[in-house]
Amino acid sequence: FLLMHRAAVTAVIASIVLGVVAHGALAGTLRQLRPLSVSPQLNKLLYAADLHPRQGRPGPVAIAGYHEPSFVFLTGRDTELTDAEGAARALAEGRPAIVEEREAEAFRAATARTGVPGRQVGEVRGHNYSQGDDVDLFVYAPPTEGPAPAPAQTERFR
Repeated sequence: FLLMHRAAVTAVIASIVLGVVAHGALAGTLRQLRPLSVSPQLNKLLYAADLHPRQGRPGPVAIAGYHEPSFVFLTGRDTELTDAEGAARALAEGRPAIVEEREAEAFRAATARTGVPGRQVGEVRGHNYSQGDDVDLFVYAPPTEGPAPAPAQTERFR
């Protein structure tokens, strides 16, 4: 419109201002999308806790209550999509387990039966957009052998 009325300088200034505003809005929007990236956050936490099978750790990872293809893609096709009992078995076998909050009580009961509680090493909260609900996932490492390590800071990804 401005170019049609021979106001080129005004048009350029308006374009620059609108470009800056649009980039700022996009940056703010991208930060708000982080809760939608649950699987990448879980993958990052597995690496940070030195539990990822791609780091040479025992696998596959067992995950209860969150069965998304994106997670399997990131952790490998051997990923065990299971329930609370299966996650407890994974810990007893020396493998990492991830448990969604809705499975947590059954998982605690199952680990009590196996006698292998594991150690919680992190938590990921987010929104499972394919199911339309919020998720809270806890990452567990198998218990360590020998003297207990100093308590690690639980990493929380949001």
